[in-house]
Amino acid sequence: MTHESQKWPAWHYGPNGESGVFNNLDEVPEGWADTPGHASTPEGKKSVLDDFGVTRDEALAALTKAGVKLRKNVSDQVIVDALMELSGDDSK
Repeated sequence: MTHESQKWPAWHYGPNGESGVFNNLDEVPEGWADTPGHASTPEGKKSVLDDFGVTRDEALAALTKAGVKLRKNVSDQVIVDALMELSGDDSK
């Protein structure tokens, strides 16, 4: 979701919590967005959540049920870290 009228340089956000400043639209990697949480994982690449065998929504629902409060637009890595902490695994 990148708007043509956007001012450059601009921040853009990728899957797995990545972010960066780009000088023009041609520099922005495929799947990245101008709004946090709206990036998509490009086909052929995997999210860090794939190792858990759950979708982002399933992971957020499980964390919410366990009493962990996170914003919906947090990075996948933050979700993984919360899942690890919840499971007692501190092997980051």
